[in-house]
Amino acid sequence: MNILSIFSSSDTIAFSRTLAEKIGVLEALALSELIEQYNTANQNGKLVNGNYFYCTANKLRKATCLNTRRLESAIKGLIKLRIIETKLLGTSRRRHFRINFNRILKLLGFDKTLKVEQIDILDVESGDKDLWGESIEETNSDGKKTLPTKLPYFTESLALYFEFHIEKAGIKPNMKDGTEGKALKELIVYFGEETKEGSTPFDVIKYILDNWEDLDEYQQKRIKLAQIRTDISNILLQMRNKGIPGKTSYKQRMKEYVNKKKN
Repeated sequence: MNILSIFSSSDTIAFSRTLAEKIGVLEALALSELIEQYNTANQNGKLVNGNYFYCTANKLRKATCLNTRRLESAIKGLIKLRIIETKLLGTSRRRHFRINFNRILKLLGFDKTLKVEQIDILDVESGDKDLWGESIEETNSDGKKTLPTKLPYFTESLALYFEFHIEKAGIKPNMKDGTEGKALKELIVYFGEETKEGSTPFDVIKYILDNWEDLDEYQQKRIKLAQIRTDISNILLQMRNKGIPGKTSYKQRMKEYVNKKKN
């Protein structure tokens, strides 16, 4: 037996070392599994009441190898740090979790001099509902909703965009007036209608942001979501034309990107 096989990806537990330094090893370990459970619930359409998801304590214990005392201590720590919140939902009043992805981005070291208690955060009570991945309702002059109030892939796409914007501009994006949230929703709806090759809207958004350097200098400066939404046709055209003419099409590159991610 190859000793290295013991450490295969299917039998290891991964979590952010940077985050562990900020919040503690047990908290980072528990959070890593909660994010995994969130992704599963999201993919299966099982998010409820504003991105809450259900996960049993037994499942968390088995996945993290933490006993009940340490697991509950880690969960309490995450709640105290306002990284997650819990609520009893359903007729059986079972504990559900919700993850504050914006808080995680702030803690991941974009300003490594900050301590947990020094970081000011936005929360649901302040009215910034995009923080939790709940898209803000948009209405037209007749009072009818123009976009769904909740969209699959919104939370992951928003967290991804926050990381991208901080990397490019050095600060988090301004989401206060709803314009940027609306633009992201429109991109998700657009990609949901147009995406081929088995990819999701999140895959396309991640592909575009990961390959931002493929764009010309002018386009690279336009990093607001509203600008990306306006320029999306030009962005996709530039990415289609980036490879060797006649050799690597955008669709083929997108297919290879998705296959690589799955593998």
